Amino acid sequence: MNKKDLAELGQTNTLGTLVARMSVRRALRTVRHINHRSAFVIGIELPNDQDMGEYEHAIRLELSRRRFGYRWRPLAPEFHRFYEEVKPPTASKNSCRPTSRLERAIEVNPNLVCIGTPEHPIPDAAKNFLELRLRISPSATHMQAAFWIFHGLRLSLSECEHLLDYGLHQISIAFRGNRPLTESKALLTALAAAAKGADRPEPYNILPLQDLHGYGEAGSWGAELAEDLKAWRAGQISWKDVDRGVLLHGKPGTGKTTFARSLAHTCKAQFVECSLARAQAKGHLGDMLADLIKTFESAKKHAP
Repeated sequence: MNKKDLAELGQTNTLGTLVARMSVRRALRTVRHINHRSAFVIGIELPNDQDMGEYEHAIRLELSRRRFGYRWRPLAPEFHRFYEEVKPPTASKNSCRPTSRLERAIEVNPNLVCIGTPEHPIPDAAKNFLELRLRISPSATHMQAAFWIFHGLRLSLSECEHLLDYGLHQISIAFRGNRPLTESKALLTALAAAAKGADRPEPYNILPLQDLHGYGEAGSWGAELAEDLKAWRAGQISWKDVDRGVLLHGKPGTGKTTFARSLAHTCKAQFVECSLARAQAKGHLGDMLADLIKTFESAKKHAP
C-alpha cells in the first residue's frame, strides 16, 4: 500500500468503515475494468445485514470516482437491496415498462449495485441482470491495518481474528475517540450482548391487571376491555362493540409496557412488543424496517 492510498484511507470517518473499505478495495482489484465503465449493474454479497451501512459507504467511496481516458469523473453508485422485496404491480399487456423493482432500478440508475447477504441473498432471477458478482469479506490483516491507520495501535493477528466475530458497526462505536483499549473491548462485549438480548428478550413475570396499581383511568379501561373480550368470545356482543385501543403516554419508566403486557395477559391475548430501540439495535435502516415488518406479521398471525 503506497503513501497516497494510506493518506486516502486515513480520511475514512470510522474504524468499521475503514475495514469495510479495505475489503471492498481488495475485491474490486479483481475487476479493474469496472473503473472504466460509464454504466454497470453489479452484485455484491456482504457478510451480514448488520453492517450494511458500513459496507455501502465503503462501496460508494471506492466506486464514486472512476477514470475515463485521462480524466476522473464522479459517478456515485445507487444501491438495490433485497431485504424488503415486495410484489411489484402487474403491467398491462400492451405495456413495455419494467415489471419488477430491480428492472425499474436498472432503468433509472446507470450505476447500480445490488446488495445481497446470507439473510437476504440475491435471488436467482436477479442474477441474470448482473454483469459480475463480488463477495466481500474482511480479513484479520484488514483489521490489523485499520487499527494502525486509525489509532496507531499494533494488534496481533490473533486479536484481530477475534474482533472479526463482532460487527463492524459495533467496532466503530466501541473504538471511536481516544478511549483506552481495555475499555473499548469491554464496551464492544457489552454492545454484542445487548444486540443478542434484543433478538432474544428474557421472559417476564407478568402480573394480572387487577394486581397492578396506580394506573387510574387506564386501569379502569383495561378492566372493561377484558370484560368486553370475554363477552365477545361468549358471543354476547359483536366485535364492533369492543373498544379498538388506547394510547398511553408518559416518561420512560412509568410502566406503559408493563401495563400493556399485563393487559394482554389478563385478556388472554398475544402480546406483541415493538420497540424502536430494538429495531435499530443492529444499526441499519434495513434491519429496522425488516424488524417492523416481522412484528406486524406476528400480530396478524395472532389476530384478533
